[in-house]
Amino acid sequence: MIQLAAIRFFMGVAIGGEYSIGGPLLSEFSPPKLRGRLLGLTLIAWYVGFMMAFIIGTLLHDAGTPWRLVIGTSTILAFVLFLARLASPNLRAGSLRRDGMRKHSR
Repeated sequence: MIQLAAIRFFMGVAIGGEYSIGGPLLSEFSPPKLRGRLLGLTLIAWYVGFMMAFIIGTLLHDAGTPWRLVIGTSTILAFVLFLARLASPNLRAGSLRRDGMRKHSR
């Protein structure tokens, strides 16, 4: 039971961090013409993701899959998205500092 609570806690921290950081980053680095559409699609993607996770989790649970594997399946997509976030050129600390200095110097 402690293992499940710890996993749920860390998943909550990760999801909360992405939810609170992803939107502002998207709005900061997206073109003004697309900003509203992209933010709307992000919210839709969150809710579609929640529903897909529920459906897939229920199907795996009903098939007799152990709970560790059910929860572990979420790490696959999380790892892929984490790597994509790291590879994003706009999110490197140097480019953030340099772009921020250009904006404020105008």
